[in-house]
Amino acid sequence: MTFGKQMKLLAIATLFLPVVAGLAVFAGPAAAETVCARMEQIAAGLAQGYGEAPVSRGLMPSGQLLVVFAAPDGATFTLIIVSAAGVGCVGASGTGWQSIVPAPKGEPS
Repeated sequence: MTFGKQMKLLAIATLFLPVVAGLAVFAGPAAAETVCARMEQIAAGLAQGYGEAPVSRGLMPSGQLLVVFAAPDGATFTLIIVSAAGVGCVGASGTGWQSIVPAPKGEPS
């Protein structure tokens, strides 16, 4: 894991400290990196801490919702997987988000 990703997870974890503390106690060190909270809390934390807002979403075969948050300039992004109960977990985060508009059908991409 890169230093930047560690710092972002630490910042997100700080916003959701009670949830993360519970995960660390009950699930051990590997799960301590997983950040889960109510989707409203995650969205507010990403907006406040990184200026990120939802830019894409889709329904997964499992019934979970996949939501991508990104900063307007693409400097940072966070992928959230949301359960039917409205609990989201950070699936990935990084830098350099780029939105790609597909070429119209029949034109080279």
